[in-house]
Amino acid sequence: MIKLKQCLPWLLLAAAISMVYSAPVDINEDELTDEDLADSHLLLEYQRYYSQVGEILTDDPKVMEELDKLSNQEIIDGNVSHILKFAHKTVRDKLDELKTREIKRLRKVISNSVKADREANPTHVGNMANIIKEYTGHVEFMAPGFQQEDLQLLLAKAKQDIDRIDKMRKEEFKKGAMEKEIQRRKELLNLTSNERKVQEEKFAEEKLKEGKHEKVNHPGSKKQFQEVWEKTDHLEKDYFNPKVFFTIHDVNGDGFLDMHEMEALLILEVEKIYGKDGNPVEIKEELSRMREHIYNQSDKNKDNLISKKEFLESLVEDQDEEGWEDLRDNPIYTEDELNAYKKKMEVLQEQVKANVKRLKQERKNKNMAEKVDDNVVKMEV
Repeated sequence: MIKLKQCLPWLLLAAAISMVYSAPVDINEDELTDEDLADSHLLLEYQRYYSQVGEILTDDPKVMEELDKLSNQEIIDGNVSHILKFAHKTVRDKLDELKTREIKRLRKVISNSVKADREANPTHVGNMANIIKEYTGHVEFMAPGFQQEDLQLLLAKAKQDIDRIDKMRKEEFKKGAMEKEIQRRKELLNLTSNERKVQEEKFAEEKLKEGKHEKVNHPGSKKQFQEVWEKTDHLEKDYFNPKVFFTIHDVNGDGFLDMHEMEALLILEVEKIYGKDGNPVEIKEELSRMREHIYNQSDKNKDNLISKKEFLESLVEDQDEEGWEDLRDNPIYTEDELNAYKKKMEVLQEQVKANVKRLKQERKNKNMAEKVDDNVVKMEV
């Protein structure tokens, strides 16, 4: 599970003008640490490099000045690589060193990947070009130093990967829900008709109970934020001030509400549905759905950040009475999708059984051959 505070916006500008949640830049360190090589807990395998590029660029006032001149569409499209020509030499030197460090890390990661692949599959000849491409799409290996191409590649790769991760999250949640339902139906088949009836009634009651929760405020509505102001910030509801509220919850003080800051504002609403000890997978998915809904409504320039202006304008629209349809209010999958997935799993299970049977037979044949050899040796003796 990816931790919430490790999520970063998918454009470099977001990394450049907001506080990042990774270790400080340390480009003079020669030795690569385990943390440099580990990637299982990161949103992106190259997240540290991605965020450090942003940190370094913020040190140059001229670069920030040029960023401010860009239109929203240029930022969305990632057309910002030209700002490098305005960077001071010390900034360019740091970026050059950072790229050198990243390439060194990548060579070690690729080497470890190839070694692990060969150990797991001694007879398999891996495609080295594909392995290199998998790890190096965010950096220009052939160009010396950190060039405009490096910044463009980094932006494009980050956007592509975060879109992919978001899609995977939704697919994994859907798959988990279908597996849970398939298992439930499978267990019902082992029951008598009376037992099955009891279990079906119990299941229906649980579903009905799930829908009877406290009314959920429409995510992003004034009423929803007023409740946070009162119950989380412990301020008087009648004195709700949108500008003060924004400042309080702009935790890193960058003038924007990013993804994790926004999701923190939605915890109260999600707890109304699932409780404080609910299914963590459902809670995370609901948080993501609510946050995506707010961004679709309020993030006018689609930079994955909510500015103070966007926040204040969004509160003008009257959404307080709309409520919210949670995951349980609408089917996550259709019956056809469930049946198709079930058939797919059955085919995979049959393939596994066939492989197990084949391996057992091969082992049996090998043991018989060894016994024959032993008998031949004894006869010869």
